[in-house]
Amino acid sequence: MMTKAQRNKIISAALHLKEHDHIVTAWPESVSGPGWANRLIWVLVQDGNGKLRRECLQPDEQTSEMLSLFAVAAAASNAITTAVKATIIEEAGYDMWKNL
Repeated sequence: MMTKAQRNKIISAALHLKEHDHIVTAWPESVSGPGWANRLIWVLVQDGNGKLRRECLQPDEQTSEMLSLFAVAAAASNAITTAVKATIIEEAGYDMWKNL
């Protein structure tokens, strides 16, 4: 069994974290296509100069806590995204994302 320190080292490497980086937020996303599916956790990282970048944790890089929170976090993320889009559509009078 992997220790917590070993797991943290793997996650830090997967996120390409450097000394002055910090995690701003993270959100789950289920993606799929013909014959495949994946459950990703996207992580927004800010470096010491304020530059933002997006990194990704694959399922085998996720902790048991991340895996157990995935469904509820995905539902909340989808709900807030839908609410923001609906507000923009209502305000603009058209669906600027209809082709996405």
